Amino acid sequence: MNMRRRFFLIGKIATSLALGAFVGCQSYTSPFVHKSEEELEAMEVTSEQAHLAFVNGNYEAADATLQPLASEPTVSQPLYELERVSVLLMQGKRDEAHALMQKVRNDFEMLFDPQSEEKAASIWHGENNKVFKGDVHERATLYAFLAMSFMELGEWEDAERCVKNGLLTDSANVQNEQYNSDYALLHYLGAVACRKAGRTADADAYVAQMTAVMSGRGVRTDAGSSIAGVLDGALDPDALVIAWIGDPPQYVRGGAYEEVRHPVRGSVPFTFLTFEVDGAGQSVAPQRLGDVNWQALTRGGREMDGVLEQKAAVKSGFHASGNIFLVIGFNCITSFSNNLAVETIFLGAGGTCLALGGVCHLVGHAVNSRADIRCWRNLPGELVVMPLVMKGEKAEVTLRGYNAAWDNMALETVSVSRRRGAVAVRHALLLPSGAARETLLAQMQAIMAFKKKAETSEGMPYEIKEEEKEGTPK
Repeated sequence: MNMRRRFFLIGKIATSLALGAFVGCQSYTSPFVHKSEEELEAMEVTSEQAHLAFVNGNYEAADATLQPLASEPTVSQPLYELERVSVLLMQGKRDEAHALMQKVRNDFEMLFDPQSEEKAASIWHGENNKVFKGDVHERATLYAFLAMSFMELGEWEDAERCVKNGLLTDSANVQNEQYNSDYALLHYLGAVACRKAGRTADADAYVAQMTAVMSGRGVRTDAGSSIAGVLDGALDPDALVIAWIGDPPQYVRGGAYEEVRHPVRGSVPFTFLTFEVDGAGQSVAPQRLGDVNWQALTRGGREMDGVLEQKAAVKSGFHASGNIFLVIGFNCITSFSNNLAVETIFLGAGGTCLALGGVCHLVGHAVNSRADIRCWRNLPGELVVMPLVMKGEKAEVTLRGYNAAWDNMALETVSVSRRRGAVAVRHALLLPSGAARETLLAQMQAIMAFKKKAETSEGMPYEIKEEEKEGTPK
């Protein structure tokens, strides 16, 4: 960075201070309870304990931990409400989950706090001071859950409205047009809602879009594939079983001043999933309709990334200027002259430069360019959809998870009851058999290992490997 650019960025501090003074004189009162950055990070640690309870199936403990966090009006409240949504869906508390999802959706669309936004953009404060609005994949997934919730109520128009909003959300900040509105799960839900409403042509349009999206990712859609099975017999389902598998995408900080936000793909323990209804034989579940990891890793950057880059540049500029002053000061002090007057001038100038160097480093240290890595932790790595056409009022569904060699790694049985005039939805968390999830320490070690050895790669974050292609269960 050249000197002109550096001093231009440093000069922005005066503007920031003036703006802060002006805002401070306004009568606006934030609706949020003030929390320091240390308190916000402590809340995240508490939330992580709820996440560990959630992934181990202890939903009551998870909800008990999350309720105080979700009830206090802080800038992180929408995040903890999303975490509670996951818990409520697993508990089958559909009415409470539906009401909470609507509240979060409204908050995402309408809630704006200029005070917290300005604080997050300020060079003195971190990004986590702003109101949590979720990333593109999180907001789109919320719309998918809300669409399913309206389907449980038989409200097909509202369900499709959520689908459209989700697809619109999914088109934001996409780094490549190829990935524009490519959330196949939303296209599928749109097809179901339209078919239930008797709008066959609209349903067919959603199916065509879904097929194009899946084909573009290399997923089989030909005759005999699991996707073809969905298209042939389950666009008018009585129930949907949604298996939550794997870890969600997370973020780690990178860059010299933690100003870069790197997405990390969550691990998914199963390559294939099958379902069996009332012992009638296994069917392969459609792959990658709801690939949350894919959605997170293909969206692109944010406007805030540029703000954080500028903060890091200011911080770097102060440190560089401080080093220059310190070097000049040291050279002045260590210079010797036979002329006492000249030496006195050099000592004074050297002392002044050393002082200025120290001040520059102190100010640079105070500049906060840390990226916000809050995320919806109680999401899975993938949502696997199993549509059912029920013969009776109730069905027992057996889920099996397999690795690439078709070794059976997980077994879970869930019960689904028919809902007349609606689509029953049953969410199920599928874990490897006999395995408790990682401790917080193990998770943090894995993230730190990633941070040390990897940077995000250019282009497509991951491809579908050959061993992940569909086969036949043993």
